[in-house]
Amino acid sequence: MAKPAPKKKGKPGRPPHEPTDKDKLLVQSLKVCGYTDESIAAALGISADTLVKKYGDKLANGKARLDGEVVGHLIDKIRKGDTASILFYLKTRCGWSETNIVKTVKAHEDALDELE
Repeated sequence: MAKPAPKKKGKPGRPPHEPTDKDKLLVQSLKVCGYTDESIAAALGISADTLVKKYGDKLANGKARLDGEVVGHLIDKIRKGDTASILFYLKTRCGWSETNIVKTVKAHEDALDELE
């Protein structure tokens, strides 16, 4: 009869995942672009649970940080008097809108005159 295989020492499974600066930037960038936690985890070759455990702060703050940066640039352009930025802000945040009024009264009068 064959001898049983010797038992290995140490913990079974993969070695623990250690985030690098490059990984952290990737996680934050993918989250900002709307990727799910599952797809980000797959890109890194880890489980979604490990992703949340190791990168929770990047997942939670990635979009907020980018939004804050973009808003900051928009406000800078508004303060410098950039008309397009001012109009964008007024339309999206203050409820302003542009309306086009088309007057067709003359056409209707002509059509009524023809009916008489």
